[in-house]
Amino acid sequence: MKAADGKRYNADVANTEELLRIIQSIPSLKAEPFKMWLAQVGRERINQRLQAIQVPFLFFPISDVFPR
Repeated sequence: MKAADGKRYNADVANTEELLRIIQSIPSLKAEPFKMWLAQVGRERINQRLQAIQVPFLFFPISDVFPR
């Protein structure tokens, strides 16, 4: 990657999918609140996209599909 000083440096990088997989693999209780927040934000974004393309049949509680 090119730095502000114009030189090129090696860097560890990850795309979005790779970064989410790394976060998902963290086995720490301290990471759980972040993972839950990330899942909630992801769910909200998916719902926003689905509403934008008008797919109402996908909006139902998961418990209706997979009862315990």
